[in-house]
Amino acid sequence: MIENSNQENKPSGLFNLKMFKKHLSTILFAVLMAVLLFSPDAKSFLIKQLMFTGLFDAEIYLIIPQTMLSAIILILEIMKAIK
Repeated sequence: MIENSNQENKPSGLFNLKMFKKHLSTILFAVLMAVLLFSPDAKSFLIKQLMFTGLFDAEIYLIIPQTMLSAIILILEIMKAIK
């Protein structure tokens, strides 16, 4: 008879280490999302850390190099002279 080679690759039991290693990142992400969903302390810690990095800083810094600033002033003077 013809043997079915797929039966050899089937997991033997409920816990399969290969499958666990393959989906480890998904499991960790799901646990992290569950903790953030149900724990107010975890949410506040995450938000404080994001604020500390400056990601949500409301200040706008306008940094223009001197050469670019000179070019902008020159263009504005030319436009003023044309009118």
